[in-house]
Amino acid sequence: MSRILITLFFACCSTLGLADICDDINELANDWNEVANFVDECSVNDTFTDRELKTLENYIADLTKDTYGLADALIDLGDKRETRLGTNMRKTMAKLAESEDQDTTVIMLDKLVDILDKTVDYCDE
Repeated sequence: MSRILITLFFACCSTLGLADICDDINELANDWNEVANFVDECSVNDTFTDRELKTLENYIADLTKDTYGLADALIDLGDKRETRLGTNMRKTMAKLAESEDQDTTVIMLDKLVDILDKTVDYCDE
């Protein structure tokens, strides 16, 4: 069990198991995957209400906050492998923020999901 996962374990809640932390990271990956699928399936003809757009914006903002929090914890508290995962996560998030078209956005979202999945695999080791 890695240092970062032990630290996250005690920081989150001492009654939660390590599997719960891994499940939370997996859920974060699944949530980003849903965003990727949504973006991929959108067309220029789709119309959304202001309320729908605000809901999506808030959802993505929450995911972004959680993802940066995980990346920072991996970088600041992790071993070499965890630091690399956190750094790749941050770099991908930066590229995602700079995405100017739908295809690039989906590619960056898929890359982010892949990094999160690798983090889950590492967590489960």
